[in-house]
Amino acid sequence: MKLRHIIMIIVLIIAISVFIDSKGTTHMTCTSSGTLYDSPSVSTLEISVQNNTLKNINITVDITLNEDLKAQKNYLIEMIKAQGKSEVTETKDGLRLTSGMNGSYFTSLGLKKDITYSELKEVLELQDFACK
Repeated sequence: MKLRHIIMIIVLIIAISVFIDSKGTTHMTCTSSGTLYDSPSVSTLEISVQNNTLKNINITVDITLNEDLKAQKNYLIEMIKAQGKSEVTETKDGLRLTSGMNGSYFTSLGLKKDITYSELKEVLELQDFACK
């Protein structure tokens, strides 16, 4: 019976810390179309801002490979994996690259400047992203 109570307390503490950690967090999703490897691509940024500080950025790039590159798909996958900058998965029409950064990454780069949600949205829209 005591073990059950301890587990319930731990779960409650975790739930409360998640709620407190996400309080004041705003989320934004931005997309942009372009080309990568001479193929059409769609880039999606999922951004979290908490107390005017970047908390997380998750980046997804969906590439629809052109006919010339479809034959080289495995080579491209290995090349991207070797770079180690993003994860790569095969999709029906091409490739999906995913990468993410959290607040400690930005701090380690010395990026401590506050940015509001609206400022971030404005900067991204100037770079041809559509944000919601």
